[in-house]
Amino acid sequence: MRVKEIMSSKDIGCCSRGTNLAAAAEMLWIHDCGMLPVLDDIGRVVGILTDRDLCIALGTRDRKASEVCVGEVMPRRLFDCDPEVDVLSALKVMGAEQVRRLPVVDARGTIRGVLSISDVIRHAGQDRSGIPYQKVIETLKEICAPPGASRLAPAWAHAPAKEMRDEHPQAQEEDEHVALACMA
Repeated sequence: MRVKEIMSSKDIGCCSRGTNLAAAAEMLWIHDCGMLPVLDDIGRVVGILTDRDLCIALGTRDRKASEVCVGEVMPRRLFDCDPEVDVLSALKVMGAEQVRRLPVVDARGTIRGVLSISDVIRHAGQDRSGIPYQKVIETLKEICAPPGASRLAPAWAHAPAKEMRDEHPQAQEEDEHVALACMA
């Protein structure tokens, strides 16, 4: 089964690096989601912001949410997948990188949807899905392993299937530029 067959693709909330955290929190609430893809000026995915990123950022700064920009707190590494990728390959990435959600992007970097572990769970075990419950459980164990713990890849994940964008020139902009965009 391909990612595009089970991903969420309607009403995907997105933000930019210059979006402040108060607005991002409102978007998470309105779209009833735990992650927002972060887009550059031409609509390419350059990162993500999770509800956890937002909470930790605000809990560790003595600043109002409206004064902190997404670009200041979003992780610098992005893990994503293509809509045509097999769901089992996406599960490998989720487990290896301990992420519950992957933005689904096309070859141009345009957001097409979001694949969450919840989407996978809802389709697991169905005859035509090809997603065995055991693989989902193994992936969840990897995702939930304590940070820094010695983790072994699930037995079925022999070859790395990362669809990762580790370096984004756009994401390497100076924090000053991001802060200025937030104030504008």
